[in-house]
Amino acid sequence: MHSTSAALRTAAIWLLVLTLVIVAAILTIFLVNTNVYGPKQQVAQYLQALRDGEGGKALGLLQASIPEGANPAMLDGPGLKAAMDDVDNVNIGDAKSSDEQHVTVPVEYTVDGNTLTTSFKLEKVDTVWLFFDEWAFVPSTLPTVTASVVNGNHATVNGEKVGLPKGEASFAVFYPGEYSASYKTEYFKAKPVEVAVSTRQDSSSSQLKLAAEPTKQLINDVSTKLRQYLNKCATQDVFYPSGCPFSHPGTPFLAPDAKINWKITDYPTIQIEAYKNKWVLKPLKGTAVVRSKKIDTFSGDVSPLRAEHDYRFTARLNVNNGNVSVTPITG
Repeated sequence: MHSTSAALRTAAIWLLVLTLVIVAAILTIFLVNTNVYGPKQQVAQYLQALRDGEGGKALGLLQASIPEGANPAMLDGPGLKAAMDDVDNVNIGDAKSSDEQHVTVPVEYTVDGNTLTTSFKLEKVDTVWLFFDEWAFVPSTLPTVTASVVNGNHATVNGEKVGLPKGEASFAVFYPGEYSASYKTEYFKAKPVEVAVSTRQDSSSSQLKLAAEPTKQLINDVSTKLRQYLNKCATQDVFYPSGCPFSHPGTPFLAPDAKINWKITDYPTIQIEAYKNKWVLKPLKGTAVVRSKKIDTFSGDVSPLRAEHDYRFTARLNVNNGNVSVTPITG
């Protein structure tokens, strides 16, 4: 009787141990399946690849193709890492099943303080060791960001200098990420612009439009050249300076020792704007004063001559390889 009770107790203990082992095994399988092989882990690996600037790894995980004709400059290295600099407070949500083979994993994060969400679609592609599900991203095409600059052929995108043939180029990009563009040369600059990319954007690409404008240096250099031109005109001892925008009508009789002196009292204000893929000067205007001494042919009296004349003209502007030329047009 005693031996039978002991045997029953031993059997119960072994049954309990076996049950605990089975429960532990099931729990272990569940945890491994979720944290090692689960879809959330695939998303986490992808996001880490973006932060590390490992574009090849990210592209392989995402199973994405590059749009035809898109520039790949933002898909690796510093340009890619910079895209993640302002992606903060990342939270990978739980996978939501759409059917037995497909899930969606939401990722919430902030970019410059704005909360955004990106949803990744994954599918079950295999079973490993009979128990563990293997997940992969559903193949897709990367979105693009188009950078453009007025009358320019290059820009800086995410810290990388890139070419913009004919002033525009589309760049394949990963998501999520923030992409910024800037443009600055000695004579032209544009305020930086940014765009956050949070989805595949199948319908259209994001835009980085750089509104270039002349720098103070260009305004000063053009102003200096025009002042030199007008000052040279003012040195001509005639009422109709050759190749110049101002003149004194009529031909008054001058005193024998009289000289004709011109002085520019108002120089043009320089305004440069884009027009038909060129930089042009808006019409120029100013004021010049002529002084001399005239003689009355009847009385012989000599009196001062002073006349103020407004003038207007245009000029052709050419900026090429850091060189500026200004060609006045007065005819």
